[in-house]
Amino acid sequence: MERKFYETTVAPATAITHTVIGKLEEGPTQFLITSRNVYVDIYEMSENGLKQRYSQMFPYSITLIQTYRVTEGKSIRDFVIILTSNHQLTITRLEGNTLKVVFGISVEDRLGRKAFYGALGVVMQNKYLILYLYNHQIKIISLPQGDEELLSQSVKSVRIDQERIVGMHIIGDNQIALHSDQNTKKTVVFYEVKTDDFSVSNSTEYQPIENVDFFVAHNNGFFVVQNGSLQYHYNTNTKSINVALPQITIATTCFLDNNRLLLCDNTGKSHLITLRLDVEQVHYYPLPFAKLSIPSKVVYLDNGVLFWGSSGGNSYLIKIGEERMEVLETFENRGPILDMITLHDEISKKDDLLICSNTYHQGTLKLLRSGVGVNILGEVEYRGIEKMWKCFENAGDMSDDYKEMYVIEGAFGSNFVHIEGRKGDVQIVEIANSVTVKGRIVGVGDFDGKLVVVTNGGISIARVHDTIVEEQFVSTEEITHCVSEGKDVVYSGRNTVKLFDAEKCVMSDIKRYEEEISSIGCYTVSSENTRERYIGVGRWEHKEIEIIDDQGDVLDRVYIGDVVSKSIKFVGTPSTLKVIIGLGDGRVVVSNIRKKNSTQMEEEHKVGKVIEVGMGGVSIDEMAIDGKMYEICVCERPTLMSLDDDKIKMMSVNIGESVGFLGVHITGIPNSVLIASKESLMIGSIEEVKAINTKSLELGVFVSRVVVSSDGRSGVLLSSEIEETRSGKNEVHFINLIDLRKMEIIDKVRLDKDEHGMAIDVKEIEEKELYIVGTAYAKLGEVEPSRGRFIIFEIHEEKIIEVSNRYVDGAVYSVKRFENDVGNYIAATIQKKVVVYQIERKIVDGKFAVTIEEKGGANVKLIGLFVKTLGHEILVGDLMKSISVFKFDEKATRNAVVETCRDFYASYTTAVEFMDEHCFMSSDSQGNLLVFTENTTTTNENEKFKLQNEAHIHVGECINVMCKGSIAVMNNAMWETQKKCMLFGGICGSIGGITEINLETYKKLFALESEMLREMKGVIECESFGQWKMVFDDWKRMEAQNVIDGNVVELFLDLPKESQKHIAEKIGYAGEELVTVLESMNTIFH
Repeated sequence: MERKFYETTVAPATAITHTVIGKLEEGPTQFLITSRNVYVDIYEMSENGLKQRYSQMFPYSITLIQTYRVTEGKSIRDFVIILTSNHQLTITRLEGNTLKVVFGISVEDRLGRKAFYGALGVVMQNKYLILYLYNHQIKIISLPQGDEELLSQSVKSVRIDQERIVGMHIIGDNQIALHSDQNTKKTVVFYEVKTDDFSVSNSTEYQPIENVDFFVAHNNGFFVVQNGSLQYHYNTNTKSINVALPQITIATTCFLDNNRLLLCDNTGKSHLITLRLDVEQVHYYPLPFAKLSIPSKVVYLDNGVLFWGSSGGNSYLIKIGEERMEVLETFENRGPILDMITLHDEISKKDDLLICSNTYHQGTLKLLRSGVGVNILGEVEYRGIEKMWKCFENAGDMSDDYKEMYVIEGAFGSNFVHIEGRKGDVQIVEIANSVTVKGRIVGVGDFDGKLVVVTNGGISIARVHDTIVEEQFVSTEEITHCVSEGKDVVYSGRNTVKLFDAEKCVMSDIKRYEEEISSIGCYTVSSENTRERYIGVGRWEHKEIEIIDDQGDVLDRVYIGDVVSKSIKFVGTPSTLKVIIGLGDGRVVVSNIRKKNSTQMEEEHKVGKVIEVGMGGVSIDEMAIDGKMYEICVCERPTLMSLDDDKIKMMSVNIGESVGFLGVHITGIPNSVLIASKESLMIGSIEEVKAINTKSLELGVFVSRVVVSSDGRSGVLLSSEIEETRSGKNEVHFINLIDLRKMEIIDKVRLDKDEHGMAIDVKEIEEKELYIVGTAYAKLGEVEPSRGRFIIFEIHEEKIIEVSNRYVDGAVYSVKRFENDVGNYIAATIQKKVVVYQIERKIVDGKFAVTIEEKGGANVKLIGLFVKTLGHEILVGDLMKSISVFKFDEKATRNAVVETCRDFYASYTTAVEFMDEHCFMSSDSQGNLLVFTENTTTTNENEKFKLQNEAHIHVGECINVMCKGSIAVMNNAMWETQKKCMLFGGICGSIGGITEINLETYKKLFALESEMLREMKGVIECESFGQWKMVFDDWKRMEAQNVIDGNVVELFLDLPKESQKHIAEKIGYAGEELVTVLESMNTIFH
């Protein structure tokens, strides 16, 4: 039976791959258009910076973005040209907050060989697009000047002599310059384009130029960098002026105006060129600005503001002056992701991601966590805290000390505290001479400057300014729960709901039950003449929550099943009132509340939406973050809940186990919180509510591989950097030990000259963790390294101690341990072989020594780049020959490693991983994700040897690494699906996830995806599921198969209910049924 899968984006791409500016609307407003691999973003430039107007995910990566100016009557605006990697060309214009398609066409040639350095395109005369997509060919395309249709014959392909083009430029009206880089030969050749017959011929005005390091066109001339000098050529190449340049490698350029050119080099530094044609002078000025990332494109916006876009580091919005540069905004980039491992968190039952990212001196180690990050500012020890309350919020007539007061209850009794200080110096201080009460506090409240304290024995009312108790009331039965609303306190005894009016000091019974009460909640609506109260009551051994008024009449019921309720919270307005019920098993129920008669309640037997939060009882509070209200569900750790138009979004908070979580007010610290654990009180701040938060360690060197110790406290990573010596620049490689708690390097070891760290893994042998590094010696003149070695070391007292090494013939490209149930073995790919080694600790001359001995090996097809193990099986990813599966038999004396099956199709493999012992994943250089399975249904040995391509989909990004795990909190109901989750990271910083799903779920989601694609209109349109994200490379085209695209079906959750109902009815399902399935899938990845 075919296996089915679900793939989605866990974190979107962050690398800026293309950047242009344009006036997309009438008027002076400047717009910034960027691409992040498969995303197109449009920002409006305003006084406060960049404001996003549009964002769209495309099925294929963006290979070109350009703008051109169109005049329609009195209207002058820019249209946006978008080209994707499947060579679909789309002309669009901005209307409101979306892009409208003006024209679209495929410009693919199946017979052409794709351009070596990628697609290039320039606009000529605002009427024609010149495209370079294939070697020895350019395309000339007429551009629409409005909404009129474009005829297909307006696209013409013209042959040229050049290939390996790195730059294409327009000079004047009809001249193009093609800058080719063929290893040692760098040439610029000029062509004339005749638009009347779309012909191209060698230019008669400009002569070819050789040895060109950099070229950029400007007006009717151009700048050229040659042999250490910059020249400006004008008057059809007959005149030139030049200036000497220091030894820099230009990454990109940006014109600040007609006479100033900004050069940006590959170290992140900026240089200025000024042009004075009136006196025939050009000048060079080094700028005293700090280094930024290596830019892919820099554009000038206005008033000294530039956008510094980078694909290998962070991007920036900056403002430059004569002497200084100011960073206005930083756009964090995860790409390229070079390595990625999961770190399991036992408290949250989810995985954090540790990734090596960015390039060259921008190398960064990033720790990614799903959920909301909290920055801890202060902590006070309080052992045994059980509960926490807040009172006197926004009490304007109180002194500063008592504008907010917090009451904590626990094994130590009761304490009253407040927070002193401002940003940079915050303390939790106990309030001296605070209110003295007897018994255990079950709730607090305040009204008119007075404090109401409810204990299990009664109610006390005290003046805050002198803590004198004015009134004290003793309850005839033990008080178990209470909710305070101003002067009114709704509380419960064992089985009675009561109301206490603190102003009149009057108690009254509301309703008596047969069962004991487990929780209560209250919501009151007051007007001039009326007061309406909703009271939620949960009872032990009762399957419903009852909603009553203050007369005890039942207004509604919510079914919760056999689990006891621990907390009840009402949210919303009388017309949109909802109740949130925290259950004792870690789940939360959310239900709309409507007044109903008894007959309606019996007929409906209403069940709310059930959401998993954790494992234990859930308490509920609320707080505002950046002006938006969130509900806080506290279980093992807090979870934020947002409710918008019946759409529920849950986000875990990344702190340890807690019992209380309250929003507080601290001067200068927005979104500050008070967190109670069983051990302490902590003050923190929430910087931003987002799905993923990141902690980064900027290393300033290139980092490529990382492993982590079993206790998760330390990691070892491989790095390289450029070292400048008197004889020149040399690349040197290091092994680094990092403290993951402090996120800092504590030791490093330098490798030999010309030795490159290629792979690393860690294996426990005889209760000792040994780290195994595979290396390669890259000698000048060698096509492939002929020598490498294994280095084995251990960590002792925060130092890297080498214990063994072994030289081998060839580069050690990949290393992976076998699990301990197999034995003390590792698998490695060395040049054209996969080899298994045994590592042992022996006593030699009275001392422990570590040995590494070969146990067996087998040839791979070309070069084995990647290796993974599962049980006795070995999965190898080949440079150009897809994947192969081998089996290791540790008992065999010969042929211990035997190939059992392989994929016979050729593809450039970029990452591999086991889904299980019969299912394997790989990715290729074209951004395709492929799933293979063994043929277990046949007895024919030849058929068994051939892997079956079970599923495939185009993900739009070249995947560099795969690993097992999920950054989402464990979902008990979806555990079987979640434990199969795989994560993958790409060159542009995106993180994706894939898991296997059952056939029933696949059928529902396949029907939904097909209908969603048919409903999708605008820039992205597709009528067929198979055509959507079709797998392609230079040789094959395959329709997507057996994989649901979560990015499409999850759009269903954002639709209005009426639209959801319309789509669901068309495919024969209920809207709520589909929402439940999608929300369940969402929780296993996000």
